[in-house]
Amino acid sequence: ADMFGFVYQDEFVSSQLKIPSDTLSKFPAFDIYYVYSFRSDRSEQFVYYLTLQLDTQLTSPDAAGEHFFTSKIV
Repeated sequence: ADMFGFVYQDEFVSSQLKIPSDTLSKFPAFDIYYVYSFRSDRSEQFVYYLTLQLDTQLTSPDAAGEHFFTSKIV
């Protein structure tokens, strides 16, 4: 499942992250960590965020297993 999907809106209100509802039941310690943000140099004035999050495709739901993380720009 794609852990970081944007929700499309006709009118821009805010950026939204779509996290599947079963994620927290499988991974109770699932968090998205903010690392850094920066804005685009274009006139659109977009802001991007660098985040770190648990990679649920590589990490076993078993808490005793090894945890894998991934970085994303959103």
